[in-house]
Amino acid sequence: MQDGEATSKGRGATAAPDSRQPDARQPYYGLQVLPPLTAVLELAAIMAIILAVDFIWPALDIHSLQPSPYWIPVLLLSLQYGTASGTLAVLAAIGAYFAFVTMPEQGVGENEFSYRLRLLAQPILWIAAAVLLGQFRMVQISAKRELVRRVSELETQRETLADYANALRTRCDVLERAIASRPLQSGVMVLDALTALRDPAGDVRLGVQQLLGSAFPASSVSLFARQGGGMHPIVSAGSESGALASLFVPAEHSLYRCMVTDKARVSVLTAAGEAALNGQGLAAVPVIDPATHRVLGMLKLERADTARVTDEGLVRLDVVAVALAPL
Repeated sequence: MQDGEATSKGRGATAAPDSRQPDARQPYYGLQVLPPLTAVLELAAIMAIILAVDFIWPALDIHSLQPSPYWIPVLLLSLQYGTASGTLAVLAAIGAYFAFVTMPEQGVGENEFSYRLRLLAQPILWIAAAVLLGQFRMVQISAKRELVRRVSELETQRETLADYANALRTRCDVLERAIASRPLQSGVMVLDALTALRDPAGDVRLGVQQLLGSAFPASSVSLFARQGGGMHPIVSAGSESGALASLFVPAEHSLYRCMVTDKARVSVLTAAGEAALNGQGLAAVPVIDPATHRVLGMLKLERADTARVTDEGLVRLDVVAVALAPL
């Protein structure tokens, strides 16, 4: 029991933390609203390269190339980080577009709407590409993070099951060693005690004491002989030394009349049995001569674990009384 309690306490001490409490060590599985720092750094690097090329080779007029070099940060960040980073790239591209690109003149016969639409064609396409491609990338990122979350949960469950299996293995090893260290099983000890009682040269009193001790371990059991005006204890197992004489049951006691007159088995499990025992023990059965059917004495259980005070325990007491009757 102590090993079991220690094992259960050990498992309780290593219980999993409350999932409602945030843990800084666990990765973040949700979608980010703001662009990550790496996206900002990549955007700054690409824009710096474009402006550096324009500064070093002004004759190249890189801002007027078709397709526009500002498609690079828009497509790269949208496809790699999603809508938020793609939108940031679009804002940077639009700002550089209107700051550094030389706007064409309005053509002859071209109305204002057509002219503005021609100027804003590139920014509109950038916005559309960032939103469309970014959303596709966001779906992929969401699916990937969901798979990562499931893998993390499975790893946690695997570690928990492994720890629990190791704890069970340790517990089984402890129980196996405890069982292997037992000198003899109680059934073998009972058979040995009965065998010793058949030896004419053996000590009958000692043999009876060994039989009672092996048949009812961790209990106090006494064998009484009917002599004169009461039941006199002759052998006891589990009782303190010197307390045998105090177990005498006089003829006036209700337990004596129940044993001799009624020849009934009694225990504290029933109201009538508890009244008959009247504080003399937990259970008692008569020892009857199988030839004359005369009550020779009784076998009484004074102290035992609660789990042993059952109807089956009363039957075991009666079986031992039958085995002792010929003695």
